[in-house]
Amino acid sequence: MDEEEDGVSLLSGLWEANVGSLQLCLVGKLLSSKLVCFEAMCSSLQMMFLPVKGMDIKQLEEGRFLLRFRNVLDRKRALDGCPWCFDRNLLIFNAIGELENPMQVDLECCDFSVHIHDLPRA
Repeated sequence: MDEEEDGVSLLSGLWEANVGSLQLCLVGKLLSSKLVCFEAMCSSLQMMFLPVKGMDIKQLEEGRFLLRFRNVLDRKRALDGCPWCFDRNLLIFNAIGELENPMQVDLECCDFSVHIHDLPRA
């Protein structure tokens, strides 16, 4: 699979000199106790999000990664679709402020919707 073709750039080494606007970025973390193949997760994220203009993914420290979308609607769709999972493990995403350090973004909680069926009325 060609990296240009699938719209995901797996950036190694230093992040490009100009990260661009952080308003198009999300910080993420996979909550898992087992080792996960980063490239496989990136490929799955591409298939889950289906970004129209593509996205770049940079692996950070402490199990975090930075997603840079090329379109604000792609970023919104990724955030609005939460919660996401990979390999039966929860993926947590959060927006990053323009001057915020990606390593300090809160990735400790995630909103869920729970549907309860056949609950007896009191």
